[in-house]
Amino acid sequence: MAKFGDLTKKVGDMTKNAVSKSKDFMDVSSLNNSISNQRGAIQKAYASIGEKYYRENALTSVDSSYTEYFDAIRGANEKIAELQAQIDQIKGTGTCPHCGGDMPKNTKFCPRCGGTVDQVVPAAVSNLKQCPGCGNMVQDDVKFCGECGHNFSL
Repeated sequence: MAKFGDLTKKVGDMTKNAVSKSKDFMDVSSLNNSISNQRGAIQKAYASIGEKYYRENALTSVDSSYTEYFDAIRGANEKIAELQAQIDQIKGTGTCPHCGGDMPKNTKFCPRCGGTVDQVVPAAVSNLKQCPGCGNMVQDDVKFCGECGHNFSL
């Protein structure tokens, strides 16, 4: 009977040890999860700082150590615009020349802003702006309207 008592004690001790190790494992897992969440919060803050810096400096000359990152962002944005143009073409939508919103082709009024539309601008050329002098659509980078001569730099 004494041996049976020793065996029962050993099994009990092993069970307590297993339970203790299991609890330790759960505690470590929980702490690792908390660390992972904090690292995620840091990464989100880094991304927010980078995005804020980019938006504030996208049109200015930046330190050369940032040039590759700015170029990568610009390149990705251009690719996104190309892909969006393909989606718009498949869906049969275009861009409103007044508000830039998506709208079905062959509509006379933008459902978003209510602006009158003679022709929906295909999304692939949505880098257009409307001349306030005559309503003609021109490229964003022009300084004068080719239809009425309006000076966009004034």
